[in-house]
Amino acid sequence: MVDKFIFDVDGTLTPSRREIDMDFAVFFTEFCAEKKVYLVTGSDRDKTIEQIGEEIYSLSQRVYNCSGSDVWIGNENLYTSEWQIPEVAESWLRAECRCSEFPLRTGLHIEKRPGMVNFSVVVVMQQLVRENYTLNLIIIQKRESV
Repeated sequence: MVDKFIFDVDGTLTPSRREIDMDFAVFFTEFCAEKKVYLVTGSDRDKTIEQIGEEIYSLSQRVYNCSGSDVWIGNENLYTSEWQIPEVAESWLRAECRCSEFPLRTGLHIEKRPGMVNFSVVVVMQQLVRENYTLNLIIIQKRESV
């Protein structure tokens, strides 16, 4: 019988980069109280709590933030990776961002988190901008195929 459940947070338990649906939160809180639930996410601890709330976070057996580079049981930090991106890799990412054909540049493109780096040309921004980015990629791919 299955007695352990592992869930991704962003885009699975919650809409991407948003808070958990309140009706689902009620159900999932009860589920977490009755089952052994583990969470895995690329987000840091603060963002995860912002998305799912302190209660669900605390009811989880263990939370693997930053893709497992920052591990928590409730308020107790069990492990945090000390890895940092090498300068040559960070320089390469900055160059890749500058080479992108997407015209809009806003925000932090390289976000350093414990034991990892999150890189995005689009950054965390409104859904409309993300949709514009996706449309722009489709146009670029079609133009290249002609």
